[in-house]
Amino acid sequence: MKSIATERRRLDTLRTLNRKSRDDAFGLEDLDWSRGVDRAKPWEPEGLGALWFLPSFGSLTPPERLRCNQLHALGVCEQFV
Repeated sequence: MKSIATERRRLDTLRTLNRKSRDDAFGLEDLDWSRGVDRAKPWEPEGLGALWFLPSFGSLTPPERLRCNQLHALGVCEQFV
């Protein structure tokens, strides 16, 4: 059974998180849509990719690794859309 103090801390933490999310929120009109996509950079940390842990991933060339990274990042974005 949770104590009242534990529940209060949990609610305080939740309130803080909600407040911060409101404070940091932005609308679509706040984005600079004129900026292009930099295809020379990875779009997510490599460790988040689906294949980075496979031995064969290490045999990919740097451009292949980059493209794999970008395609996985796009897949993650599509899941949210």
